[in-house]
Amino acid sequence: HQKSSVNQRGFTLVELILYVALVGILLTAGAIFATDVVLGSIKGRGRAQVQSEARFALEKMRQEIVKGNAINLPVSGVFGSVLKINIPTGEILTIQINGSGAAQYILQVCTKAGSACIQTDSWQNLTSGEVEVMALSFQNISSGTSLGEEAVKISLTLKNKNPGGKKEFDAEATIQTSISLRL
Repeated sequence: HQKSSVNQRGFTLVELILYVALVGILLTAGAIFATDVVLGSIKGRGRAQVQSEARFALEKMRQEIVKGNAINLPVSGVFGSVLKINIPTGEILTIQINGSGAAQYILQVCTKAGSACIQTDSWQNLTSGEVEVMALSFQNISSGTSLGEEAVKISLTLKNKNPGGKKEFDAEATIQTSISLRL
């Protein structure tokens, strides 16, 4: 007569259900964590891009503005959306927002009377097509002292373009600076 030996090394149904539930919980927690990391990375890249664009635009404006010797617009103490500065070479620097939401500038030569300007160059964009200018304002903060110091305060707000309207792609930056003209 032979004795049969039964192998007792298998899983019970209860153990199998517990293991599957535990693995499911761990996978769900891992997926949630990974999603948060990816969304955080996307938001961080968007903010970095907007801030980089704003710094670039302000630096380019500074490079052009310091060449000037007199602020035409806005008048002293007033805010405006257009900046016009006389350049010693006889040109006028104009900075404004165009119709598609990009900041841009142009140098123009004006006649002695100052009424007619001849376009000597095409409009140059200060921002890329990936961001839009929400606000660009200039304030003439010239001191009016005997030294004749001319300065302008600039406030620039950029927003990441978000055609899909997804919250994780929203990014906005506002930067302000003051620039003195070299006389």
